Amino acid sequence: MPSFRAPIGAVAHIQMSHAVEDLVAGAVSGLIARMCIAPLDVVKIRIQVEPEEQRGRNAQHPGGAQQGTTSARGAVPPSRTLRLLVSIARHEGLRALWQGNLPAVIMVVPFSAVQFSAVGSFRTGLEQSLGLSAPGSIVLASAAAASCATLATYPLDLLRTRLAAQRHGEVYRGLVDGVVSIMRSRGVRGLYAGVGVSIVETVPYAVIGFTSYDFFKRTISSTDHFPRWMPDAFLSGALAGLVVKLCLLPLDNLKLRLQVQTDFFRSAQSSPGSSPLNGRQLCMNILRHEGLRAFYRGFAPTMLKTIPNSAIHFGVYEAVKRAWRARAPAAGEATTTPPDQD
Repeated sequence: MPSFRAPIGAVAHIQMSHAVEDLVAGAVSGLIARMCIAPLDVVKIRIQVEPEEQRGRNAQHPGGAQQGTTSARGAVPPSRTLRLLVSIARHEGLRALWQGNLPAVIMVVPFSAVQFSAVGSFRTGLEQSLGLSAPGSIVLASAAAASCATLATYPLDLLRTRLAAQRHGEVYRGLVDGVVSIMRSRGVRGLYAGVGVSIVETVPYAVIGFTSYDFFKRTISSTDHFPRWMPDAFLSGALAGLVVKLCLLPLDNLKLRLQVQTDFFRSAQSSPGSSPLNGRQLCMNILRHEGLRAFYRGFAPTMLKTIPNSAIHFGVYEAVKRAWRARAPAAGEATTTPPDQD
């Protein structure tokens, strides 16, 4: 009688090897992408969370440290994004461009690793167990993976945002001081301020990003009409990042406002005695006082950050997977997760 123990063991070994491959590739791609785009992220956050009255003062006093960064109506011309970058480096030092990067790296590396690995595992399970195919399997797998990764790393996202938004450390002296201050004033709930909006944003972000990447990669691979000056994975990732932010920048702005308008916001930028608003109240307040275009504040620096970030993330992920499979060709040939998943 034939024995099935050896084939089952081989399949389990291949699946475990592939899970480790996705974890490593996701972690490396997240780390490299984060280190490259950290300065642009600081500029984007500064613009997105700047209070209305501060923008008015910047417009009236163009000689300030961040001259010309925004107009009174909140528009940020692309040519002035670089000016703000230089201004921060000149007045606050080069280290300010990576302010809040430690919690971001600590957040991005496990988030990226878990998300890439989970998407592959969930997609394989959905396709093999339920008979689903792309794009349905990608949509469900990416939604589940993004939810899990967000809940696991959100406190670090919150601290990263607040550290990047402050100037000269006027609220938190660092990561540990930020955790202690939040826990003392608001408890564990304070570490999850805005998590609901973040999940609402992250799930469609992942769904649109993964699905767009899969579509663009398949399209680019099957046609000669696209430029070949960069690898397919980098170009597909860049296009996917563009699509994602065009759809979801308003939610990103709302999430950032929620993250900085609580105790931190009152300490650093707002008047004493103001109370934090929930997502719906803040959304209505922005619409009433600043208009719809406020939800697209920081569009230029966001795109300058998102497009290369997405390209690096997908491109490095694919490169690490290819290198991994070159070291273990047998496992690479038998893998159950297509290489075009991110």
